[in-house]
Amino acid sequence: MTKIRICPVGAEDLDWVQEIVRGWGADFVVTRGRKVYPTEIDGFIATDESGEKVGLVTYEIIGDQCEIVTLDAFLKTRGIGTALVEKVAETVKQSGCRRLWLITTNDNLEALRFYLRN
Repeated sequence: MTKIRICPVGAEDLDWVQEIVRGWGADFVVTRGRKVYPTEIDGFIATDESGEKVGLVTYEIIGDQCEIVTLDAFLKTRGIGTALVEKVAETVKQSGCRRLWLITTNDNLEALRFYLRN
């Protein structure tokens, strides 16, 4: 596992988050029939020992549920995605959330393998 540091997304990170999301073709994510803008919801950034950004997770709390909206680990098989998901789980549990979930597509095999392992 790579030694990483996880910090909340701050105002100074929003341009970077926007750049990551636009890399998928839009500045929003569609989930359950609605648009969610990752720059307008909570998230965490993972950085490595040198301070390079190596991961991003964004999430939205509605009531007692939390949806992970985006998850990116730029270095695979290093524990970055797992650490980001665990940080969200820890954070939202303290907020009283009873359910943590996410949606992915059936053709995202890499993500499906990751979620099945975790």
